[in-house]
Amino acid sequence: MTDDLLEEINQRGAEAKASRNGSASSNGTKRELPHDQGSERALLAAAVRSPEVAAMAAALPLDVWYSQVHAAIAHAISTLLDEGEPVEPTTIAVCLERHGDLDRIGGPDALLELAEAPAEPSSARFYIATLEERWQRR
Repeated sequence: MTDDLLEEINQRGAEAKASRNGSASSNGTKRELPHDQGSERALLAAAVRSPEVAAMAAALPLDVWYSQVHAAIAHAISTLLDEGEPVEPTTIAVCLERHGDLDRIGGPDALLELAEAPAEPSSARFYIATLEERWQRR
């Protein structure tokens, strides 16, 4: 194998790995992994409005969430449901604070903004399908 061919193979392998990991490509640009912040946010907002959607969001693996902030909120929702507690901004904030994550997600104000975000509980299956599709592509 020629050195040029070997170098090209190594370069392509490095670019493929960088693409999977969301790291910089050979030209220095950052490649984003597939995700949809809007669907993540909408699903969590719908979960605050609907116990059924909260259960659906809690059933998702944490790896589905691209945003670590959204994953922390989803984990808090799951914990609250496991404990038989209601899912609403105040209980989510208490749960996050108990686990040391409240400041990391932006504090209580971030949860209030999330609760007011536009989202339709009836669209929860669409949000979930979008998140799962992006997760599979990552």
